[in-house]
Amino acid sequence: MSTGPTKFAVFTNGDPPDFVVEKFGNYGDMYVSLLKDADAKEEWDCFRTFEGSFPSDADIPNYEALIFTGSKSDAYKDEDWIVRCRDIIVKAHERKQKMLGICFGAQLIATALSGKVAPSNHGMQMGAVQCTLMCDDVIFHRLMDNQSPTFVINQIHQDEIQALPEGARLLASSKFCPIEA
Repeated sequence: MSTGPTKFAVFTNGDPPDFVVEKFGNYGDMYVSLLKDADAKEEWDCFRTFEGSFPSDADIPNYEALIFTGSKSDAYKDEDWIVRCRDIIVKAHERKQKMLGICFGAQLIATALSGKVAPSNHGMQMGAVQCTLMCDDVIFHRLMDNQSPTFVINQIHQDEIQALPEGARLLASSKFCPIEA
């Protein structure tokens, strides 16, 4: 009996600037390109949440993991699509479904699961930021090509996670944002 592909859902919560989209695609495209294992049997579905595109409630439990991208929005706002994402996160957490959030996505997961997200005490953070990988997960070391745990990432944000939800793991940290991911 053959098994089907491992399925992943990418919740695309916004688009980067047009010049970035032209060269690299939208956030969903970039996440799939970065995370997909070319040697594995995987299926990646991207949903443009900020435009109202979501997987059906019946399909969500069938995903191995849910990945939430960045956005220019605030994770604690009550816009319909943000509230729906938070509801999906709570239900996924109850099922013990794997989730990954980057930037806004991490803030969204933290907000949904009773962590604390608020404007940064350092104000707007913009540009190249040196971060340190804080975990030993294989996937993160694959992304880093088993290099140094320190890396530089371009970012822009004014909000930050100030307290992780119970049971969450710190993935990355920086001088100005102790909880980067």
